Amino acid sequence: MNRKKVLITGAASGIGRATAIRFANDGYDVCVNDIQSEKLMALLNELPEGNHLLLKGNYAEEQTIINGEKIIQQNWGA
Repeated sequence: MNRKKVLITGAASGIGRATAIRFANDGYDVCVNDIQSEKLMALLNELPEGNHLLLKGNYAEEQTIINGEKIIQQNWGA
């Protein structure tokens, strides 16, 4: 099954968290990003089954973007 994919920054709490849950419940594979890795892990455990990814770090920093590209390419292929 070819599921849609989405990257959500600020996903550890608030609107970002609610958005990640909504997309996952709607059948998307979700890559969640935030600097709060423990909260991201807890969020991933709450999401319905899928090929969800965790990207720790500040998305405003270049290294986080580079890491995100690698994680997404390795797991989602694009």
